[in-house]
Amino acid sequence: MEDTTAYPALFFDIFADTQPGAFKNALMIHNAGTVGDVSKKAAEHSDPQILNKYYATNLTSVIALTAKFMQVFPCTDVRRTVVNISSAAAVEPLAHHALYCSGKAARNVFFKVMAEEEPDVRVLSYSPGPLDTDMLQTVRSCGDKKVEDRFNAMESKGLILSPDHSAKHMCTLLEEDKFKSGAFLDVFDRFSL
Repeated sequence: MEDTTAYPALFFDIFADTQPGAFKNALMIHNAGTVGDVSKKAAEHSDPQILNKYYATNLTSVIALTAKFMQVFPCTDVRRTVVNISSAAAVEPLAHHALYCSGKAARNVFFKVMAEEEPDVRVLSYSPGPLDTDMLQTVRSCGDKKVEDRFNAMESKGLILSPDHSAKHMCTLLEEDKFKSGAFLDVFDRFSL
């Protein structure tokens, strides 16, 4: 996703089998993403090419794919829902994760704006919580003792979740459909921004 010139072909492939009128519901879940170089502090990210690749992968691709989704499903005959997989890091700074935090924050705001502009589209930014994945191991191993202690404490309290548990919670939120479009919610029900 870091190569923006590949988007048209990739997006064509994603929606190639979509036939007009074939769907009553269309759901887009933006889950792909990277944490970036967690060995660096915020002020150490100085290479514009690396920054452009990071934001192309984690922000630009999401915006462009959402635009394509809206083109493929343009009318209100289809119930459209867009879910942005976010993170508490979008609102809570995490040392050595400036790219990740800023990318998630930018996505959250983008989707809040979209919810305002597209009132017939259901939009949710969902933070799945700390999940027992390889990505969490990368986050924890950034070399910052406070970050490591934070996640160790969460683990000791049973707050490191399975992806399945969090996905079920997100599905419940979508099925109940009580959230305000554009809301930022999480698995622990901490946010309702």
